[in-house]
Amino acid sequence: MTRSELCIDFIFGEGMVTLSAKAPLGGIHFCFEKIEERRKCMKSGLISVSDLFDGTKKFYIPKYQRSYAWEQSHWSDFLEDLITHPKNHKYFYGTILLKDSGKDSDFDLFEVVDGQQRITTLTILIHIIINNLSDFGSTLNLDIKREKYLKYHDVHKLRLGNEGDNEFFQTYVLFEKNIPTTFNTPAQHLLYKSKKFFKSQLDNMEPEILEGIINIVENADILVYSVKESAEASLIFETTNDRGKGLTNLEKIKSFLMYKAYLSMGKEANDIINNIYSRFGDIYKVLERTKKIIDFRDLKDVGEDRICQYHFIGLDTKGDPLWNYKYQYQNYLDLLKSYVNELAQHKTTEEILAFIDNYTISLRDTFNSFENVISLQNKHLNEIIYLERIAVFYPLMLKSYQLDTTKDKKLFSQLLEILSIFSFRIFGMRFKRTSDIDITINKICRDFKGNFKTMIQDLKQKINGWGPMSDFLARLRLPSFYNESKKTQNFLFWKYENYLRTTFQPICGEMPFEEFNDKSGKFKISIEHITAQTPKNGLQFRNIDDEFRENFLHCLGNLTIDPQSSNSSKGNEIWENKNEKYFQKAPFKTQLELSDFVDNSTKRWDETCIGKRKDKIIDIAKVLWAV
Repeated sequence: MTRSELCIDFIFGEGMVTLSAKAPLGGIHFCFEKIEERRKCMKSGLISVSDLFDGTKKFYIPKYQRSYAWEQSHWSDFLEDLITHPKNHKYFYGTILLKDSGKDSDFDLFEVVDGQQRITTLTILIHIIINNLSDFGSTLNLDIKREKYLKYHDVHKLRLGNEGDNEFFQTYVLFEKNIPTTFNTPAQHLLYKSKKFFKSQLDNMEPEILEGIINIVENADILVYSVKESAEASLIFETTNDRGKGLTNLEKIKSFLMYKAYLSMGKEANDIINNIYSRFGDIYKVLERTKKIIDFRDLKDVGEDRICQYHFIGLDTKGDPLWNYKYQYQNYLDLLKSYVNELAQHKTTEEILAFIDNYTISLRDTFNSFENVISLQNKHLNEIIYLERIAVFYPLMLKSYQLDTTKDKKLFSQLLEILSIFSFRIFGMRFKRTSDIDITINKICRDFKGNFKTMIQDLKQKINGWGPMSDFLARLRLPSFYNESKKTQNFLFWKYENYLRTTFQPICGEMPFEEFNDKSGKFKISIEHITAQTPKNGLQFRNIDDEFRENFLHCLGNLTIDPQSSNSSKGNEIWENKNEKYFQKAPFKTQLELSDFVDNSTKRWDETCIGKRKDKIIDIAKVLWAV
C-alpha cells in the first residue's frame, strides 16, 4: 500500500471516522482535535446507559440538590420492570439532565442537575449484581464493568453532594464494610436500605438471570440533556419536568422561577439562577435536618409542599394581596404562575427578577423559620402540638417568628401563649372546627406586618367571640365531660395538676410535658373515674339510680388523671379502697386532694363531693384560659 492510499480508521462511539493520508497534515490534526472535542462532550439525546458511563466520565450530585429520597416502592417498581422486561425490547430509564463542569484531573466532570435519584439507584443495583456475579463466577468481564460504573482505580464514578452522605455511600453502600451503627441523615438510612433491598431480592438469583438484568440495564435507553450553563439547565428542566411527573410543588416552583429568569435575561441570568439553586439547596438541608424532629414531635401537615403553601399565605408583596379566597391559596402554585406571567407581560425585567429574587429568599427564610419553630423548647408550643391543632396556625407562626425582632423572641412567645388558649377553648371544646375558621386565621397572617399588639388583640377578640368564657365554663359544667376527646380531658387535668403544684402548699415542680405526653403503656396518662363506672361490691351510696349515672358519673368532678398502669391496677374498686390504697399515696395532687372534698362524718365520695370538686376545677379553668 502506498502512502497516498493509507487510511486510518478510528472507532468513535457508535460510528467510525476514516482519515486519509491524502489530506494535508493540518487537516488530519484538525480531525484529531474534533475527535478529542467530541470525546469530551456528553452527547445529548437518547443514548444507552453503557454510553452514559463510558470513557472518562465522572458524575457528582451538587450540594443544592435534594438528598437521596427513593424508598422501597421505587426500588421495587424499578427491579420488577427489569425482571419482567421483554428481552427483545429496549428498556427506557427516564431522563437525566447534566451540566458540563469541565475537567477533574483526567476525568470529564458532569453535574447531575436532574436525575440523581435514578443514577444513584442504578449505581447501587449494578454494584450488587457485580458482587453477586463475582461470587458465582461469570462469563462477563466484571473488572471492566466495575471500573466503568463504580470506581476506576481510586476514583469513584459517582459522588454525592453532601460530604457525610458521600462518605457513607462509598464506605457502607458500595463497599462491604461492617453494618453502620448509626445513620446521621435520613438519606444515609435510605441508601443503606436500598442496598439491603436489592441484596435481598438478588442474592438467590441464578447467574444467568443476573447477567440478563445487567444486559438490560447496560442497553437501556436514557434521555440525556447536556448543557454548559445553569441558565440552559433551567430551561430544559422546566420544559421537560413540569408536566405532572411526580415533581413536588417545591421542585416545580424552583424550575418555574429559574425558567422565568432565563426567559427574562437569557444566559445573563446565570447569577440569579445560581442563587436560586443555592437557596433551594438550603431548603433541602432544612428538610433533611427536620425529619427526625417531625417524627419525634409527631407533627402533621408539614410536608414541603404544605410549607410552600404556608409561605404563600403569608407572603408580603407590598401591594395587593395575592389571594382573597381559600381556593386560591389551596391552588397556590397555579396562582403564583399566573402572577409571575402577569408580571412578565406588564412589568420590566428588573421588576420580574426582583420578585423572583425576593420570593426565593423569603421561601428559604420560611423553611428556616419552620426549623427554628419546631425545634423550640416552649411549653405553649408543646401544648398546641399536643392538642393537634397546630396546622391551622403554621402560616401565622412562621411569619410571626420572622418578624419578631425582640431579644429571645418574646413577642413570638406571647403569641404562642394565646394560640395555646385558642387551641383549647375553641378547638378542644369544639366551638369551631379548623375548616370553619382557617381562612380567618390566614387573613390575619396575610395582613400581619409586624404589629404584634394589634394581631394578638385580634386573636383575643376571636376567642371571646367564638367561644365566650361563659359558654366555655358552661361546657365544662356539662355532666357528660367524659364524652369529650381524651386529649381534651387529659390536657385539662394536666394543666389543673400543675396549677395545684405551683399554687397550693406544699409547692412543688410542675409535671413536665415529656412525662405528661409519655406514650409508653406503663406511664401513659389516662382518665380515671373516682366512682367507678361498674364498681364491684356495690357503691357506697344508699340510692344509686339513673340520675346519678346521668348527672354525676361522667362529670368533671368525678374524673382525674392517672397513669394507665395504675388505672388498671385500681380496677373497679370502691371509693374507700381506692382512697386508702392509691389516692392518699399518689404522686398527683389531683388525687391527693380528693379527701379534702369528703365530709368527715360520712367519709363517702358522693354527689356533694363531686359538685364541690367540679366547681373548684371550673374556677381554676377560668384563670388558666382567660384572655
